[in-house]
Formats: sequence, structure tokens, C-alpha cells
Amino acid sequence: MGIFDVLRELLGGGQASADDGRAAAVDDSGTDATDRGAGTTNGGAETTDDDGFRIPENATRGERVPFGALAATSRPELRENAEEFAEFWSEYELDFTPSSIPAVDELFATQQDRANYLSIDLGDGYEGAVAPMASEPACYFGEVMVRNYDAEWTFDEDFGWALQFGNGQIVNVFKTAHQALEGDPPFVMLHDTFVEDIGLDGAPSTPAAGAPRSRTSTRVSTPTTSTTRR
Repeated sequence: MGIFDVLRELLGGGQASADDGRAAAVDDSGTDATDRGAGTTNGGAETTDDDGFRIPENATRGERVPFGALAATSRPELRENAEEFAEFWSEYELDFTPSSIPAVDELFATQQDRANYLSIDLGDGYEGAVAPMASEPACYFGEVMVRNYDAEWTFDEDFGWALQFGNGQIVNVFKTAHQALEGDPPFVMLHDTFVEDIGLDGAPSTPAAGAPRSRTSTRVSTPTTSTTRR
């Protein structure tokens, strides 16, 4: 069971299972998350300890680590998270092609008001929070870009896991997705921006029939980027 299985079971993220998604979370070792220090903060958010995440070098103790640092522990897990997301939302026909991106926006729009944050204590003064309903579609979107364009997953010492394009540009997709929970679905906009501005070999996405078109939002119109290779 991957980390996002734990997150999904702890919070549901608006994705209730047949037994309403309230089963006890279990990590890869088979240990119940409640035995690993999981509990509830004063604000009511779930919290858990996990030492599997990599903390960016530029993270500051006492401040929340970047969303990208909590997206996964490795590139294979990013791919696994994307594949599990596509399987879970199979009714949207997420086939890892650019033409599936509008469906991700459609899904995101139906779920963003139900998103929950999981607070994670990383130890040694580091902590963070992640919303599975932002990180999971961001994993899928990133994997679409990796499989279809000159892009790869990289661990950035400011952003955590991020997309890096062949020209060296690094994009903080996980922060953008979390910000979009309070705005418009971001993924068609991101794809089309990358195709136009970076010169990727692709065409703009066309929203699926019945899907809401993503409007450019001041919250997500400029993806956080870095031009430094890491």
C-alpha cells in the first residue's frame, strides 16, 4: 500500500469507498496508522508521523514544507500514485494522453470543495500538510507530461517533487494544484501554457463535452517555476 492509500483512507478526500472510506489506515509494513502516532490536531485535521518523505534542503524548521515534498517518496511512487488515481476515477477514461487532461479539470471541479488537508509531522521541527484531491490529480497531470513530452520528475530543493522540462525550466505543479482548490481547475491551463511558452510538441487541450472550461485565475495563471537545473 502506498502513501496515497494511507492519505485516501485517513481522509477520503471526497472519494468515499463502498464502506464510506473510514477504514483504519495501514502503512506498507502493515502497521495501523493509529499505532504510528496518527491523531487529531486541535483544528480537527488528521495528523500522522512519517519518516519516508525527503525534506528539501531549503526548507525552514517551524514553517510548512512544500506541497511537492509530501507528494511522494520517489519517482516510482509518483507514477504509482498517478496510475492509482486513473484507476480509481476510471469513469473519466484517464489514459495518460494529453486529450485526457480536460477530464481531470472536470473531475477537479466536482471535488475541490470536498478536499481535506492531512497534517504530517516529519520530525526534527519539520511539518507540512497535503490535500490528496490536489496532489493526486497533480501526480496524474505530471505523469501525462512525462510520458508525452520532453519532461521528467525532479526533486527540487525549494519545491520538492516538481516537473522539469528539457529547457531546464522547473514547475511547481503541486503548489499550483493546491492553490487552485480555491479557484479554477488548473490543468488544461497549465498544459496549454507549457505547449505555447516552452514550445512543447503538442496542441492545446480541448475540454471534453460537458466539461467546464478552465478560466485563467490570478491564483494559478503563473505557475511557480525555476530555471535552475537540479
